[in-house]
Amino acid sequence: MLKVAVDSGGTFTDFVVSDGESFTIFKIPSTPHHPASALLLGLSKALASTYEDRWQLFHGTTVCTNAILERKFAKTAFVSNKGFEDVLFLARQTRPQLYALEPEIPSPPVEREDCFGISCRMNYQGEEISKLDDEEVLALAKKLAPYDAVAVCLLFSYANPEHENKIANALENRMVSLSHEVSPEFREYERAMTTVLNASIGNLMKEYLSEISQESRATEKYIMSSTGGLTSVEDAIELPVKTVMSGPAAGVAAVHWLGKKHKKTKLIAFDMGGTSTDVTLILDEPDATSLEEINGLPLRLRRVNVHTIGCGGGSIAYLDSAGALKVGPKSAGADPGPALYGKGKEPTVTDADFLLGRLSIDLFGGGSGFALSPDNAEKSIRNLAGKLNIENVIETSAAIVEIAESQMARAIRKVSSEKGYEPADFTLVCYGGAGGMHVCSLAEELGIREILYPVAPGVFSAFGLLTAPRVYEMSISVLGKANQKDWINVYGELKQNAVTKLGMDFDKEIYYADLRYKGQSHEIEVRFEPGTSFENVCALFEEQHRKRYGFSTKGRAIEWVTARIRLEKYFSPVEFPYGKRKEFAYKLPPEKKGFWKGKHIHARVIYRFSLSPGEQVIGPALLLQEDSTLFLPSNWQSLVLEDGTLRIYPI
Repeated sequence: MLKVAVDSGGTFTDFVVSDGESFTIFKIPSTPHHPASALLLGLSKALASTYEDRWQLFHGTTVCTNAILERKFAKTAFVSNKGFEDVLFLARQTRPQLYALEPEIPSPPVEREDCFGISCRMNYQGEEISKLDDEEVLALAKKLAPYDAVAVCLLFSYANPEHENKIANALENRMVSLSHEVSPEFREYERAMTTVLNASIGNLMKEYLSEISQESRATEKYIMSSTGGLTSVEDAIELPVKTVMSGPAAGVAAVHWLGKKHKKTKLIAFDMGGTSTDVTLILDEPDATSLEEINGLPLRLRRVNVHTIGCGGGSIAYLDSAGALKVGPKSAGADPGPALYGKGKEPTVTDADFLLGRLSIDLFGGGSGFALSPDNAEKSIRNLAGKLNIENVIETSAAIVEIAESQMARAIRKVSSEKGYEPADFTLVCYGGAGGMHVCSLAEELGIREILYPVAPGVFSAFGLLTAPRVYEMSISVLGKANQKDWINVYGELKQNAVTKLGMDFDKEIYYADLRYKGQSHEIEVRFEPGTSFENVCALFEEQHRKRYGFSTKGRAIEWVTARIRLEKYFSPVEFPYGKRKEFAYKLPPEKKGFWKGKHIHARVIYRFSLSPGEQVIGPALLLQEDSTLFLPSNWQSLVLEDGTLRIYPI
């Protein structure tokens, strides 16, 4: 069956089309004002030359993320136990800005008058200690009539959801999110906020996913979830907040696939696109987290632990109030885009790369149709140089790139050095349309001596959608249970429920337990194989605790906090075919002037697909392809591996 993978980014929407033997890749400008437009336009192009009436759509979306960042929330009501209506506003005592006299606390998606309490109570074991009155439920339903969405989060509903379900049954014709379905784990504030976020973006996501489902007319449709696996459109509509890291998670899936292919278990994923840079640590499996923030608001959901910074090709360079040069997080995006694209006026990292000779416009954009304007790019940098009292645009461009690269290096250290891992011990996998122009500089700064550069780095996240399995995850809080009998019963019930929800056979089952020493506030997630005893998992926990914190405490009681299971169902395997192209339709210049470490250089210009497996290229060189550009400095070289992947390493 024909497969079409679509990754919607802030600047470009990427497409990978596969019929099982050949691949077609292309990019088109994103349409942030109406994300479905770019997707549907690209689908019409992807399907124009095929007669297939059965095909699959795989989609990584940023709609959920952008809705939260831009606070495009529906009119939402929050329902909790009476006396707990203020939980979203009380939050935690942690201070986001430690020394600020008036710290800016991110406000929840609802106002205080949108919060309602109801008289009922379960205890921590799920036993009813205060009944839910039916008349009070009906009265509450009338109060909630004006709202477009409702979030219900009752105390200990993860242990017994009966009261939440009764309230939901009384609410009709609106988006209702129940905390025991969205985030069935303890920590009331985080669980409540996650449930409210899910409700407040639910109608927007439903509208978007329904539109692409109807207009695309795909036989099968799958959405990438934040867990690094695919889910159905129906599940994404029901729990839209689980797609908050949809696009970056697809890229991590692709890196994990590439690492297994090349027998690399220690990887750092580095994705530099037009709007942002995403980095992730992979140690056998991608690093994951169950408690993170988005736009200052907590998310109590398990997801791939992607660290994102606002630094991409479109990041704008400017002077702050003190006159210091800054880069990002504001981006030129798809419209107007960097000055090089012809419409923008403000200088960006892309404009600086072009003036430094790291970016050739000969194959730019993979057929995106942009009318490029080198003069406009130079003008934007020159205007900034004037504000800095610098006459040389090359010097200004070098400063912009240096600042951007320092920010990206800091992001990589955050997912590696700050967790006790030395970046030099890892292989850096570079992808994203802009990553190739900076990856050697970053590797040099971090001491990394091996880089993998995939066949189609500019659309690698879209390709990751074709490598990811269908996934269903289920978790439950189990505080107070710690013997082997409980251990077996909890995971047995979780597996049974997960198999029912997945609705199909599975190829792989993975088990996790969140554990901590008694008295600690936070847990460590331990992955283990089916059938492993509680005692052996505790030993794994102590080993991980020692690795992360430098010590473990033998004999101290260990608490089992959360049980989690993940089922995976794989699609037919895919492969990016690589073949040397003896003839191609591009007339490239033999070399391009550039600037590297304070010196002018002349870099050879090479079409990547003119190289054969086993062939080496020694820098300085620019390796061009339709979806990205690789800048190879003078002290680096690349080797074409058998599958077409470039292995890049210092001389």
